[in-house]
Amino acid sequence: MKIKEILTSLQGRSLEVTGRITTMEPITLRTRRLVKATLTDDTGSIMLNLWGKQANQCQAGDLIKLKDAYVKIYRGVAELSTWKDIEVL
Repeated sequence: MKIKEILTSLQGRSLEVTGRITTMEPITLRTRRLVKATLTDDTGSIMLNLWGKQANQCQAGDLIKLKDAYVKIYRGVAELSTWKDIEVL
């Protein structure tokens, strides 16, 4: 699925998305590790939440594939998340 399609519908579960990570920013939480990344493809970009070990599975510049991803709106911004491992292509 393309990012533009996700942003247009703002809904969905079990999404499969491929894109390139352009930025990664660690967020300090008390109990969990979170990195906010920007995922980009040829149609747009979206915020990607990388939880725990997912943050170690990829880095900025990597082309990745997300499986079983879902989109949520947090503070007015669409964000992708998945509990599956990140696949670097």
